[in-house]
Amino acid sequence: MPKKTLLIIAVLFCFVSVSIAADLAPVKLPAPDMKGGKPLMQCLNDRKSDRSFSTRKLPVQILSNLLWAACGINR
Repeated sequence: MPKKTLLIIAVLFCFVSVSIAADLAPVKLPAPDMKGGKPLMQCLNDRKSDRSFSTRKLPVQILSNLLWAACGINR
């Protein structure tokens, strides 16, 4: 596939993606729950990989906690 055709497809894909994303409303998450939980060393000891996934929806509070922890700013 010529580079010019690939570039045109990529640009069109970007425009379509932006127009779809513009229609989405932001989700208001609750503040992260920073109290309680396991100690760090116990979490590191208990960690494991899992190849099966649940079909249940993730509670909004857990999603908020995970996104806060993944941000890297904890103060």
